[in-house]
Amino acid sequence: MIGENIKTTEQANWPTRDDHEEEWVVLAVDDDSLYRKTTEFTLKNFQTLGRPIRLIQAGSYGEACAAVAQNPDIALILLDVVMDTDDAGFRVVRAIREVLGNAQVRIVMITGQPGFSNMQESLADYDINDYWSKTELSAERLRAVVTANVRAYQHLATVHRARKGLQLIAESSNALSQARTLEDFSSRMLVAVAKLLGVHPEGIVCVGIPPGSAPKVIASAGSQARSNGKPLVNLENHQIRMALLNVIQKKQSAFEKDYTVLFFPQQLAGAEYAAYVATGRRLRETEVQLLKVFVENLGRGLHNVSLVSKLDEMAYHDALVDLPNANALIRGIESMLGRPGQTLLLLNIDGFSDLNLSLGSDAGDQLLQTVGRCLHEFVDPMVIKARLQDDIFALLGPDSHIDAAALEYLLEQAIEKIGIGPLSISTVTSDLAQPAANGVQVITRARLSLKLRRARGLRQHIRSDPEIGAAAQARFELLTAFQRALENEEITIALQPQLSLTTGKIVGAEALARWTTADGRFISPGEFIPLAETTGLIMRMGDQIIKRTLEAARQIEQGGLQPIRLGFNVSTIQLFQPGFLERLEHHITDSKIDASRLELEITESAAMKDFDQVIEVLAAIRNLGLQVAIDDFGTGFSSLAYLKRLPADRLKIDRAFVNEVGLDDSRLSIAENIIELAQKLSLSTIAEGVETEAQASWLKQRQCEEVQGFFYARPMPLSDFLQWVKEHQGA
Repeated sequence: MIGENIKTTEQANWPTRDDHEEEWVVLAVDDDSLYRKTTEFTLKNFQTLGRPIRLIQAGSYGEACAAVAQNPDIALILLDVVMDTDDAGFRVVRAIREVLGNAQVRIVMITGQPGFSNMQESLADYDINDYWSKTELSAERLRAVVTANVRAYQHLATVHRARKGLQLIAESSNALSQARTLEDFSSRMLVAVAKLLGVHPEGIVCVGIPPGSAPKVIASAGSQARSNGKPLVNLENHQIRMALLNVIQKKQSAFEKDYTVLFFPQQLAGAEYAAYVATGRRLRETEVQLLKVFVENLGRGLHNVSLVSKLDEMAYHDALVDLPNANALIRGIESMLGRPGQTLLLLNIDGFSDLNLSLGSDAGDQLLQTVGRCLHEFVDPMVIKARLQDDIFALLGPDSHIDAAALEYLLEQAIEKIGIGPLSISTVTSDLAQPAANGVQVITRARLSLKLRRARGLRQHIRSDPEIGAAAQARFELLTAFQRALENEEITIALQPQLSLTTGKIVGAEALARWTTADGRFISPGEFIPLAETTGLIMRMGDQIIKRTLEAARQIEQGGLQPIRLGFNVSTIQLFQPGFLERLEHHITDSKIDASRLELEITESAAMKDFDQVIEVLAAIRNLGLQVAIDDFGTGFSSLAYLKRLPADRLKIDRAFVNEVGLDDSRLSIAENIIELAQKLSLSTIAEGVETEAQASWLKQRQCEEVQGFFYARPMPLSDFLQWVKEHQGA
């Protein structure tokens, strides 16, 4: 216990469900102990939807599966992608959805940085509800994500319990129909109610027959099993007797702290019945509603056809906004697929999560209900209105009956009238005549289209892109191939020479990641490096690049060549990963390479993200003996004050400024200023992307010290690079 409202459990000490009926259980799965502590601190003393959070933490695939298996009431799982194995997170999801069959728990994937391929994989292939990068999840954002997903879980769990309860009612009705006497029927009814509530059969059924006569006991179970046939007034248990008499007098059911009494009115059942059931707890609202359904079903003797109708309503209706829900929407879409002139319109309230965060869930619910009423009032009855999820609503029907612009105006006006806002609406339109496998695919495609476009700002109105599904599948296949390439250590390096402008001699080289697939296809670093960053695989890839760079240094040494500096690139994800410095030092020590021959490159924009932490880590790297270069300098936002504090040896002038030689004098002044700035700070300079003699001459005149680019040499495999160095040094 780490506070009044939050409990945390590490590894295998999982609590049982019965001990925590009034808590929201959240499972955080991450092998980073520091991040687990941060999550624990953020959710400490946090309450949402009227209940505290009980936080369970796990650090591996095995621990996560054990937690889920032993805690069936988990509402939300915050799940890291890469843990003890690269696909550990995805394996946990598959175990939950397919092995355990748990469709209610909400799963939010936590990745290194947000990425499109991971999102499509999560939403379409792994049934993941959302994804976030760790850098995006501030404390407030994490709490908002928890609240939104707990609310979704609450709704789904309610529907699930209702569905399960109605199924039990249907099964019980079949069993009750076999009863031949009133007593047998009532005894079976007690058992059925106890099964529905998950309690031991303990209770009494009494009835007044003929109507108006004193009630008597006709069925009993548990400790009251010998009460059959007794007048109710002679019942020995005072509490049960008074509870039954009060219900009969008031002619309505009672749902108390530790028992429930069901009342069957005469007009429903032909006589007044009352059934006392010991529950030992107060019933949930869903259970109350189910019992009311049960009373009606038993009293009227309805057949299963009536249950199907009620089940359909509970499974396909959103009670908060009084609209059909996502299940109903999917069913409607699939009935219209391939039909021309049919449209799906999704409406997303811009800024809803921020509103929920600042004004609270009550204001958020009021806003959603206002939207629901507007759709009821202003949209053509021929159009299906539904709430898809959270703040996403949908219209489904003939395109001639759906006016997105008019509806947007009406909704924004209605929202403003209730004192919330002003807020705007973004929309995406899908043509159901376009090919699609099912309703889920149509919705997923539309949501992805909208999410990508909303990055541009508010009030985005677009049409769903039918190519998104195919493109996302290609990205997923690329991810699978990339994971396999990492397992087989197929990621290699190409080395691009760096030369002194003064002497013309080679002074170093930059190691650049390269990937050629098994079928010989070259994959651009612009494709697989962002993929590695968004899925957390950058750590594994980075380690392989460092080891290959060290191997190149060793072969240069063994080949009798003069030592040169070898640089490799590192992202902030790698830099801030716990254990990075230790692994780097281990690799260098194991290779027996002099650390002074190595240079770590980090981009200027990355260095500015968490400046104080960057300073600390870069200083530690220099203490290991490595040099540090600031890559792509001039494209970020660093100031002179920041640059003075940055532990660096060299500035790399971005190729964008070098390309302007002879074209744009205003941009050339930037490169010239960078060289002068470096000189004042006693930093070396190297220009990237030098492709012409004019560029090299301009840089030399301004005393830039080093260059690299196609004018001198292209990146080349290690074997070709060794031969190039041998020839160049010999010359």
